[in-house]
Amino acid sequence: MSSEKVKNIKKIFNINQKITRYPDFLDDGINVSGIVFIHGKSGSGKSVNTRKLADTYNYKTIDIDFCTDIPIVDVISYNLPKTLRLLNKVGLSEPYLYLSDYNSLSTGEKFRFILAYVVSKGYKKIYIDEFCSYLDRDTAKIVSHLFQSLLRENSISALLVSAHDDIVNFLKPDISINIDLYGEIIIENKGFKNESTFLDALKVTIGSFDDYERLSRYHYFPDAKKEICDIFRAKYINAYYKNDLAAILVIKNPYPKDVDNSSLCELNNNVKIIYRIIVHPTYRGIGIPKLLFTFLTHMFNDNQTFFLNSALAEFLPIFESIGMDSIPQLDYYKELNYINFFKSYSRDKFSDATYNLAINIFSHVLFNSYVKYCKYACLKRELNIDYFEYVVSSTFYKDDIDALADEIKFFKMKEYVYKPKGVEHENKK
Repeated sequence: MSSEKVKNIKKIFNINQKITRYPDFLDDGINVSGIVFIHGKSGSGKSVNTRKLADTYNYKTIDIDFCTDIPIVDVISYNLPKTLRLLNKVGLSEPYLYLSDYNSLSTGEKFRFILAYVVSKGYKKIYIDEFCSYLDRDTAKIVSHLFQSLLRENSISALLVSAHDDIVNFLKPDISINIDLYGEIIIENKGFKNESTFLDALKVTIGSFDDYERLSRYHYFPDAKKEICDIFRAKYINAYYKNDLAAILVIKNPYPKDVDNSSLCELNNNVKIIYRIIVHPTYRGIGIPKLLFTFLTHMFNDNQTFFLNSALAEFLPIFESIGMDSIPQLDYYKELNYINFFKSYSRDKFSDATYNLAINIFSHVLFNSYVKYCKYACLKRELNIDYFEYVVSSTFYKDDIDALADEIKFFKMKEYVYKPKGVEHENKK
């Protein structure tokens, strides 16, 4: 039953039947599959029309139907490796974020997580109104790029609605529906090429330790000290997205700059350690590590052997995708000396036995690294374990046992190498 207000409005304006304010594109023969992007100015009828499409074709509206005060890794129902791979695909690849709850995330991070959650639920047809509307426009473009890739990888169809049309080239919709200010409907079958749309806005330059410090908070390992970086002749390579420092790659020599052994000097000239790759959370997922690594190899005319260790790579194929090869990590934590050292360290850390075990373990760690560098750089191995035992025992004393324990503590990581073109897997003896 109509109220008096409704009756009066109908009488005043001579309204005697139900009218439709907005155009209707249900009858336009739209193939509602793949990514359908509906955009237009506020008040143009895009949301009303899309809700009809969603209801007609049984598209799922996204709800926050999960616990928002537990770590986001526990919200996703997959096992740990699959969960981390999924979060990485939407640009959530920071270990501290994995342990954050949904309520603690930024607006952009929340939106990224919702996209991952949608995939984890197994939905095949989804409807999202105000898609990326509350994100800054650069973040919206990046999220659109990541989302379209994830949708296509998982064969998910989506109806996405926004007042912003600046994300069209990043979302790469199969069908684009534009409703203009006057209600005219323009439908385009877009098609797409699965390639990065960000390269023109990215610029790589030589950076500095100060640039590293600006981004160091986004890396899961502790900050590197400037004096240590200087001793190992660190170099810094930046990636800028427009005017923002988006990422940095840090390399260093395997040995200090003042080393006087000819074999180690030769390694310093031919081998570099990729010490850090840090991408700002806003700019993850758009191919920056590969861009930085390509610049790095060109900078050295592709005549250096690069090594890299990564804990995150245990779960994510980050470095295979940029052209590095995985190599075995030496699991020395399984060895009896390692086990005995930490037992002795917990009982009597300043004893001779504890100190001698530490010297033995660290010497072997350094020697095995030396052997590895020589092998992959195809350089002659000239030093034996005695050299490294002498260096370690001359550098660390009993009072330094805590520092030694830190040095030899094992972290499970994945190791990678990049060999210059033409270099073989042989050690020149």
